[in-house]
Amino acid sequence: MNISNNVLLGITLVAIIIATASIAITTNQMIGLDDEKNEAKKFYVESFVADMLREHYVQGDSYLDVITNAQTLSKYYPFALDFETLKITAHGEDSSLVGKTSTVLENADKPLEQIQSELKASGSTWITYQWEDYESKTIKTKHSYLVLSGNTILGSGYYD
Repeated sequence: MNISNNVLLGITLVAIIIATASIAITTNQMIGLDDEKNEAKKFYVESFVADMLREHYVQGDSYLDVITNAQTLSKYYPFALDFETLKITAHGEDSSLVGKTSTVLENADKPLEQIQSELKASGSTWITYQWEDYESKTIKTKHSYLVLSGNTILGSGYYD
């Protein structure tokens, strides 16, 4: 059986994402991350987004399909937006959102122009907004860390 390198790479990447999600869940349980202060959650999210940035750099936009198709098992799921249009280009929790215009940046704790300016100037920023917690099915305050990778905003966050 002859499997192309691209198929093998795709299978390997999905396996890595699933393994990462499993490790994240185990780590959360081992160190009680859910019970830690916001600083521990911020550190975890920043590390997770740094991993996303690295993978996006290596794989390009094909990584967005990996995010969406992996359907992570962690509350720290990844997402991606187009910087110019604010369309959701990947979502690790709800694939039905892909292609829709996000309201997250427009409803954040700071103006959209400031968020985009911070992303352009430093490559990253934190925002706070209201979003549905997929576990409890309630609207909660969410804090998300965003990084700019080309024309793509990569992010993840945590709930209060």
